[in-house]
Parts: sequence; C-alpha cells; structure tokens
Amino acid sequence: ASCVVFKNGKASKEDYRYYNIKSFSGINDYLAIEEVLKRRYKENYPDLIIIDGGKGHLNTALKILKKNKNDIISIAKKEEIIYSKNNLEFKLNKKSNSLKLVQKIRDEAHRFCLKNNRIKRNKEFLKSEIYNIKGVGKKTFIKLIKEFKSLEKLKKIKKSEFEKLLGKKKGIKVFNNINKQC
Repeated sequence: ASCVVFKNGKASKEDYRYYNIKSFSGINDYLAIEEVLKRRYKENYPDLIIIDGGKGHLNTALKILKKNKNDIISIAKKEEIIYSKNNLEFKLNKKSNSLKLVQKIRDEAHRFCLKNNRIKRNKEFLKSEIYNIKGVGKKTFIKLIKEFKSLEKLKKIKKSEFEKLLGKKKGIKVFNNINKQC
C-alpha cells in the first residue's frame, strides 16, 4: 500500500510512505486500508484524506478514523464518482481543476505503489537467481544490489565490470549465470 502527500496542490515526496501489509496475506483492499490507516494516523490528521475506491473503501476508512474531524473522501475510478463521509456521492465536472487534482493524487499513489512493487519483485527475483549460483552468498548479493540496483542493469553489465567488482573467478561465474538466464 502507499500514501502520498500533497501540500498546496503539489506533491510532497519526502512525506510519501510505502506500507508492507503485515496483518494478512493475499489481496483484501478493506483489510489493507484498515491496517495502513491504523499505522499512519494516530493523530495529526491532514485537511483531506482521499481513499482510492468506492463506498465500501470509504466506510472502512471512516470506521478506523472515527476521531478525525477533517474531510475524508473516496474516488471510484471508472465513473470518477466521489463519495464523502456524510453519505453524499457526486461527480465533478470532467474539466474541473478540482477533479484533475483528485485524479492526479490518486494516480500518483498508484504510480508510487507500483514502483515499490517493481523494486520488491526485482529484488526477490535477483535474490533467488543470484543465491542459486554456487559460491555466491549474502555479501556478494549485497554488493551487486548496491552497485547495480536492478536486474535490468545487471543484464547490461560487461564481464569486465563483474570481474572488477567481485574478482575474476566469481565475476565470470556470476556474469555467465546471469547471461545464461536471460
């Protein structure tokens, strides 16, 4: 899950947060919303909280944020219906700046969350592939991740760069295994 923050209509990226869902496994939007809101908001609520989803998603948020006196809305993607905490639902003019801002915030939350998922998937794949190479352990794995950051970058590295970083024997071994898997 992700939380993005906008201040005065502009993204405040230093306040963005990722959340690894811990309370369950699988996919359940409602439980994820509950967990993230409990972890994120103990007090100091923002002026507006926007939940990505429909009425059910909003009701889950309202259940958790009972003490919040500020506004909470949700936006359902397909129809762009906005639901508010006092059971109102409405559509903003498709050309309005208000709708564009709400969409921008929602889309930024999606982008930020997907970025995190890609990074996690890359690391897991990389970890499993590199750990399968005989003679490669945690230290080598960490060296490779720090240096190259992603599988895509690792695939583009020349043999000489692996040798320089890991030594000739291990560098050739890792290079050959990564290029064999591609």
